[in-house]
This record gives sequence, C-alpha cells and structure tokens, in this order.
Amino acid sequence: METDAEGKVVEGWPIGRSYRYPQHKTLGDRRQMAERFVKDYDWLIPTYVDAMDNNFNRQYGAWPDRAYLFFEDQLLYVSRIGDDGSRKQHWTQEIESFFF
Repeated sequence: METDAEGKVVEGWPIGRSYRYPQHKTLGDRRQMAERFVKDYDWLIPTYVDAMDNNFNRQYGAWPDRAYLFFEDQLLYVSRIGDDGSRKQHWTQEIESFFF
C-alpha cells in the first residue's frame, strides 16, 4: 500500500513522476480532472470523459496508451505503435495526414 508525504493512502494511478491522482469516484471528479488537464496543457481539442460505467473504455479499450480520432461522428483513426516501436511521432504523423 502506497502512502503520500502525509501518510495518507494513495489510490489511483501514478502519472509520470510528479503527479499522483486519486481514483475518480464521481463523474464530477472526472470532469474536474479533464478541466485541469485542458488548463494545464492549454489543450484546444474538444475533450470528453467516459461515464462512470466506463462504456467507452469497454468498447474501445482506450487505456492506457491508445488514441482515437473522431470527426463528424465517424471514427477515422485508431493509434498503433510504429514499426520502430515509437508512439508519439508515429501518431503525430498519421493524425496530421488527416489535416494537412
């Protein structure tokens, strides 16, 4: 069982080295975290949260490192790992191909 600096039990997933977020217990918790992400990263892309029943996650298996591109109610792109094992550059190139 992991604890924080104050000795409180840490629930949820470690994200990176400097953040530990508690497991979301309500839709409001999820919305609040999404709003924080949008603000912290100046995110301009419309962002949505899954319902508490995790229906989107069950249908698409989005955790932990899958990306999906929807446009005009159609699924255009599902991320995959590049032949060289890279993700970010590979995804960026494929997603940009839809817009440029």
